[in-house]
Amino acid sequence: MSGNLDFDLGNRVNRLKGDRQQRKRALRKKLVLEKERKKQAEKIAEQLLQKGEAVRKENERIAREKAEEEDRKRRVEYERTGGVSFTEDLIAYPLSNADTNRVVLPASAIEKLIAEKALESRGQGPLTFELSVYDKDGNVLEQTHAGVDEFTAEEGSIGIPPKTALCLTKHRGLEWLKENPRVRVKYVVLKRHKQTFMRVQPRGSGFHSKDGTETVNLDIKTVLEKTLKDHFVISVGDWVPIVHKNEKYELIVRDLEPENAIELLNTDLEVDILPSEDTEAEINAKAEAKAHLQRFIDVMKVSTSMQYENNL
Repeated sequence: MSGNLDFDLGNRVNRLKGDRQQRKRALRKKLVLEKERKKQAEKIAEQLLQKGEAVRKENERIAREKAEEEDRKRRVEYERTGGVSFTEDLIAYPLSNADTNRVVLPASAIEKLIAEKALESRGQGPLTFELSVYDKDGNVLEQTHAGVDEFTAEEGSIGIPPKTALCLTKHRGLEWLKENPRVRVKYVVLKRHKQTFMRVQPRGSGFHSKDGTETVNLDIKTVLEKTLKDHFVISVGDWVPIVHKNEKYELIVRDLEPENAIELLNTDLEVDILPSEDTEAEINAKAEAKAHLQRFIDVMKVSTSMQYENNL
């Protein structure tokens, strides 16, 4: 009897030991899992923290670049306008004076310019303006610059001379401005330069007779100088009409130096004449044909070489 009791007691002790060991193993496993979960949670939290820090830094960079760009735009705008804020949408009407690119503005314009101290900033220099026309979606179609002749236009309107109208309409024709008369007028400051350079290109066939068979012999620089004597300003992209022996020709301003719009008062203007549009097109067509022929020759050389190698 005593032997059986000892046996049962021993078995109970062994079971208890086994249970304790099993609980210890389960506890160790639980602790390992909890430690692993904690480690994983800390890793995720660190990743989120790093990601949040990266996002914060990126947002700061974007904000900084945006602020720098806005500051740059403000500096550029100040340089363009001298700090004068004047922008008006006015309805254009034609002026008969064909020898100038000076517009006529309403009396309210000079009042606003005086209030903005534009006259003080310019001193004895002329007031200059950027003129723009837009499409129905608000995109700029054409842009030019002009001086001002006087302030006698009706309120809400602007008198446009033919030369300026040509720069705003170009291939659309002057009638287009009658159908789309809204012109945005912005006061700008154009710097004065002692030395300036202009490169112009004759439109179409250039200086040829109406039938295109004969070249017209004219001193283009002298004619252009005479044409520009009443111009205050000129811009890249302007169309400049010139007249020789009652024949009208047009020049496109392709390049200006040192800026894209310049004053023409008290400056030594050097002019370079490019080939006409038609001549340039012919030159480009010949160059393209030559390049195309060369590509064909190169392809034939490669094809012949491969055939020769295959025959070997």
